[in-house]
Amino acid sequence: MRACAVDHHSVDSPVSPLQGLVLTKFHAQSKNGALADPILTLYDSNGNVITANDNWKDSQQKAIENTALQPPDDFEAAISTTLTTGSYTAIVTGKNGNNGIALLEVYATH
Repeated sequence: MRACAVDHHSVDSPVSPLQGLVLTKFHAQSKNGALADPILTLYDSNGNVITANDNWKDSQQKAIENTALQPPDDFEAAISTTLTTGSYTAIVTGKNGNNGIALLEVYATH
């Protein structure tokens, strides 16, 4: 996923939170070509890094588990954040330059 637009009925009300999860289910099922250790980076519309995550349990573990959408593998990446109306870019890269297929899912949870 290269871009995500957040739109609300009211500009003044943020989605709280917008849950972005990388779930490389291919890796969990030992599929060929899967990105073994993804890193997720979230950028604002100016290209500034908002936050990044390597292994989802390293930070925000409780918040992510509370959504019941936690990744199946400890090496997956996940970000829980509050976003206001705007455009965002989520980029998935491989740790240490690894290549492969990753699935990026974005959830709005309330």
